[in-house]
Amino acid sequence: MVEKILNNRILVLYVLPFFLGLLSVFSFQPFNFSFINFLLFLIFFSLVFYVKKKSQSTYRKKPFRKNLFLLGFIFGFGFYLGGVFWITYSLTFEDSFKFLIPFALILIPLFLGLFNGLTTLVIGKFLDYNFSSILLFAGSFSLSDYIRGKVLSGFPWNVWGYSWSWFGEIIQILNPIGLFAFNLISISIFTIPVVLFYKSSMKEKILTLAFTFLFIFLIYIYGSFQINKNKNLLDNFNNDKIYTKIISPNFELKYNSSISEIEEKLKKLIRYSDPDKNQKTLFIWPEGVFSGYSFDEVSAFKQGETEREFLTLEELQAAVEVDCDMPKLKTAFIFSCLTGLRWSDIKKLTWSEIQQSKDLGHYIRFTQQKTKGVETQPVSEQAIDLLGERQEPAERVFKDLKYSSWHNLKLQQWMMRAGITKSISFHCARHTYATLQITAGTDIYTVSKLLGHRELKTTQIYAKIIDNKKREAANKIQIKL
Repeated sequence: MVEKILNNRILVLYVLPFFLGLLSVFSFQPFNFSFINFLLFLIFFSLVFYVKKKSQSTYRKKPFRKNLFLLGFIFGFGFYLGGVFWITYSLTFEDSFKFLIPFALILIPLFLGLFNGLTTLVIGKFLDYNFSSILLFAGSFSLSDYIRGKVLSGFPWNVWGYSWSWFGEIIQILNPIGLFAFNLISISIFTIPVVLFYKSSMKEKILTLAFTFLFIFLIYIYGSFQINKNKNLLDNFNNDKIYTKIISPNFELKYNSSISEIEEKLKKLIRYSDPDKNQKTLFIWPEGVFSGYSFDEVSAFKQGETEREFLTLEELQAAVEVDCDMPKLKTAFIFSCLTGLRWSDIKKLTWSEIQQSKDLGHYIRFTQQKTKGVETQPVSEQAIDLLGERQEPAERVFKDLKYSSWHNLKLQQWMMRAGITKSISFHCARHTYATLQITAGTDIYTVSKLLGHRELKTTQIYAKIIDNKKREAANKIQIKL
């Protein structure tokens, strides 16, 4: 039966390589079955050798070079069809991009498959069952990945080294040798089972395989040493932690923005970052957001009092009355407007933290993510009703709630449906709570405690906002004298 399959040109040149390439997706994230590559590379190498050997007999009616190219090209097409699906998936989020899905699904894998086809064409006629052929095979395909990365502006699409990404100890070797050297090692290791077909003694085959696994083990030992060394280093800084916060606003990235545009972006980034002077934090802002300006030029801007956007009671009511594309995001935002909780605290909120007593009524007993202080936050009956039916104590109230630049866009679209043109982020819900409380006559000290502020002057910013609004209202009444 095997001989019948191998004598079928369609199966050997089209079906088998396509499915071999397609199956390789299981060696990458999120499947991480890296060891499937040992089998896939063995079969693919053997197919290349078989086509080379049989091209003058079984396939003599077809050009020899064409057969080799087709074999590698179809393998590459299957490999990239399964491997770059994320490009197609990313186009599903916006209706205006959906027409590109067929092109991304088919044309990109076809283009990338050319690199595999050309590589197989060049090396196919030199391959044999010997160690030098393994080195030629691994070296050529890793060089192809390197060239492909350079052609595509330096982005190394789906190199085989990525299939070790789940194995923390193994990928530590990346730091001293780099990605493409690691990719060369990975392909060489995956191709090593070809030695089973060597015309050599069993002893030599066993020694070659044993040396390969010893080499992998040594890489593992090196990685373990590096990880433990880094852990010990981190332990020394246990009392001096530095946090990381990634800020991803929905900004239009363009070159040479005006000074006023840069200043406005900077103010918004600072507001979205919500810095805490008592907590060391590394803020990561979008690449290119200040394109055309040097670090010194951006640093020259002086940050005044932070602008805090918020909704009036009328605007909040208008937002409640219109639909949002993401209902869970809408519920979380309104809940924040009614309670003043930060995004980080809402995301991790569990049902066990929502409690009730005769004296306090409904309240939330939680640890603030930002300050690490334990808070008892009274909440209204309306805020509790908003959450719906109570679930298991350990379950999160807003399960699977996410927030990104995409979600922020949906939030902004929701506001626009309500006729609100302000630049609103999720954190504006907390500002809304504070300003509405002060507008309603709640004293500044109580508002400070409700917000969990450590210092009263932090809350006084909201009082100044209300004072400014009062001045604006007073100036609206004008008569002719």
